[in-house]
Amino acid sequence: MSKSLENIVPLRQAVAKFGADPLRLGVLATAELNQDTDFSPSLATTIQERLVNLIQQSRKLGRKKTGRATYSILDRWMLSRLNASVQSATAAMERLRVREVVNIVLYHLENDAAWYQRRLGPKKAKGDARNHVLRQVFDLKARILAPLAPHVAEEMWAALGNKGLVAKAEWPKPNDKLADRIAEASESMIKDTLEDTSEILKATGLTPKRITYFVAGPWKWQIYQKALNMAVQSQTDQGSFIRDVMSEPELRSIGKPAADFASKSIRQATQMKEELRKSRVGLELKEMKILEDAMDFFSREFKAEIQVGQEGEKRVSDPKDRARSAEPYRPAIFIE
Repeated sequence: MSKSLENIVPLRQAVAKFGADPLRLGVLATAELNQDTDFSPSLATTIQERLVNLIQQSRKLGRKKTGRATYSILDRWMLSRLNASVQSATAAMERLRVREVVNIVLYHLENDAAWYQRRLGPKKAKGDARNHVLRQVFDLKARILAPLAPHVAEEMWAALGNKGLVAKAEWPKPNDKLADRIAEASESMIKDTLEDTSEILKATGLTPKRITYFVAGPWKWQIYQKALNMAVQSQTDQGSFIRDVMSEPELRSIGKPAADFASKSIRQATQMKEELRKSRVGLELKEMKILEDAMDFFSREFKAEIQVGQEGEKRVSDPKDRARSAEPYRPAIFIE
């Protein structure tokens, strides 16, 4: 850096241009302690915009009544992600990894909150708990930002209707009761289904009038769970697993499809990341209900009629026999 290259910004000018908090976060966000920072005016400007947005949203939430709330599975997902952010930010702060904390509160948690609001849609239904949940999200952001961006944190704290100073408030504590494996897995399935549908539409160039999702039959869930359990125990011999599956009369009666799916399941379970594998062991989702609850969301996203059916049932028309390709966590998709 040198004055001749004009890449030095005097501190007074930087504070006047970006503000103290965006400047501070702009420095902290580029390097951990004992590392050379790489200040970027464009990053400082982006952070400035994000902080202004946080204050504006806090003011909106502060003017809205929350009342008592009954949480949907989507609300539980957001609260579970919130709890995960508390755990990650606390662990990072204890190690003085401040850059990591900035990323958690300004990016990871912000992305989760944006997805949550996208899923909910613009219309507020009766009993909608979004304001109650979002207040908790912004309350947490203010507490975490307090030592990093104190001016913005105090502005958010007051806008939300809290009394006193956030600087005197406690650092947020993790709450194990908010961790929700089912909600996390359910929302992950919705995201993957959205992505799979988008990829099909992109590849085919279709403009959908109706999209039908078919969830896997119970027998596939039975095999899938057996595969996960075997993989966790490091018992991954494909031949032994298939023989074990086909030794059960109910599965043997299905014949070759059961044997083929057993082969595929044990292979997938073996190749799966350990963290994901352990998170799915013993977890059987009610995929029909999950997709039915998300029908309005998919309809908004794709501007099409949405149907949900199950493999082996005839409630929904399946002229191309797409249902047979359904797998746990990955519904089959038929686009008309």
